[in-house]
Amino acid sequence: MRRATLVLGACAVLAWGGSAVAGTIDQSHAIANNSPLVGAAPWGTQYELGQTFTVGLTGRLDQVELYLLESANATRALHIELFATTSGLPSGAALASTTFDPSGTAGSAWRSWILTSPLSVSVGDVLAIVASDPGSTQPGSFQWQWWSDDRGGYAGGTDLYRIVGDPWVAYPPRDYDFRTYVNVVPLPPSALSGLALFGGWLALARLRRRRSASRTQRQLA
Repeated sequence: MRRATLVLGACAVLAWGGSAVAGTIDQSHAIANNSPLVGAAPWGTQYELGQTFTVGLTGRLDQVELYLLESANATRALHIELFATTSGLPSGAALASTTFDPSGTAGSAWRSWILTSPLSVSVGDVLAIVASDPGSTQPGSFQWQWWSDDRGGYAGGTDLYRIVGDPWVAYPPRDYDFRTYVNVVPLPPSALSGLALFGGWLALARLRRRRSASRTQRQLA
């Protein structure tokens, strides 16, 4: 397991699924000091890694980025999925999925997934990103690693781990490095008109109260 300490700033981003244009960055964690392996454990069982996050913007989730380390001999695609959660753990069928094909260049980079069908999300929703390498069936056959921060630091979620087929287990205080983007949905014209009318009504009500108070003061004088 490779160890280093990185504070991630501007660096290469490899995109899958469409244009690199996305919504507003919402959730992120970008401190890397450890890079857990994705795939088959030394005892031969296969496991998956995950990270939960709490949505902070209402709109459409249209892009997810992960900071990954690709091995020099990578030939298999890394599978990425998004799940809803129950009690902080992935549940139900995947809401969306993609694969990151090997780039042919060993090393670390932000890998960008632009969702072809953005997900409608609201403030407070808790979702989970899951990474797996189904082709990694032999111990030591790792080709992908997901950079993480062993000290945690992301308050809106936590990292997850499970042997395939077993229940998910939270493994705090670690947090994986990720970024999510939400395209904020503007209010429709009808809603804007309604807000304008409501604001006008409030202003009129205040004006009437001031006039009434002024008349009362004159009568008492």
